[in-house]
Amino acid sequence: MSFAEHFETRQVERLDLSHYCRVASGCSVGAALKHMVESDQNCAFVMQQSRLVGIFTDRDALEKVVDTPDCWADPIDSVMTRAPLTVAATATAMDALRFVNSRRVRNLPVLNGDGAVIGNAGFFALMHLADALVREAQAKTRDEISVGQDPSIASLSGLMSDKPVTVASGASLADCVQSMRRHDIGALIVVDGRGGIAGVFSERDLLTKVAGKLDRLDTQAVGEFMSSDVPGLSPRDSIATALEHMTRRRIRRLPLVGAGDEPTGMVDFRDIAAYIELGAPA
Repeated sequence: MSFAEHFETRQVERLDLSHYCRVASGCSVGAALKHMVESDQNCAFVMQQSRLVGIFTDRDALEKVVDTPDCWADPIDSVMTRAPLTVAATATAMDALRFVNSRRVRNLPVLNGDGAVIGNAGFFALMHLADALVREAQAKTRDEISVGQDPSIASLSGLMSDKPVTVASGASLADCVQSMRRHDIGALIVVDGRGGIAGVFSERDLLTKVAGKLDRLDTQAVGEFMSSDVPGLSPRDSIATALEHMTRRRIRRLPLVGAGDEPTGMVDFRDIAAYIELGAPA
């Protein structure tokens, strides 16, 4: 059975759907941000009793909230995405993967037969499945399990990675937020004075360290809020290696570096998801 065919046979309800939290409709933006940080989740499902009415993510924090402190006391309903796309619990993992690829979403609420929310089949659920399948394949002989387009062998150089958008560590948070919005990206590579990678500033950093906490972004340097422990990978590294780092660290993006530690690209789990879908039967 090929790697993609495993996704075709695995039902969504069997995935790790735990990567979300719930907030009540009508709670404040600030309270929702606080709950997301405390529960270590990048996605909140907005509930009206037992009914899903919206979704709020770290991307929403970037686009609507981080530099508008006047809205932090407003209800979360004013900035959430209403009527979010959902998937049935009986759908396959490949259905979910095709959905996030084609609709350009990263979080996908899962509904059971009664219409109740049972979890999130977004990037992290699919990432965990992909990583588990790779580790399973590595533990068996190729006669026992076949992973077409083997991620253990295929290198990151074959993926359509984003061109790196870099900023100096002294750049202001305000400028970084505007750059992320302008380029429609979720992470910037922070470089030192020699042009090497000093760290990464992502939507996760923005959610956990900035949004709802700082009301002046123009006076703060990004170097104080970046993540400096994000590994840089070579384009020669395998997709399996990227999956391992992403899953273990619960991050969606990794910088690619050249021989001199200079950034050459940024690989996103969306690139890996597209690679997996490419190997699926038509």
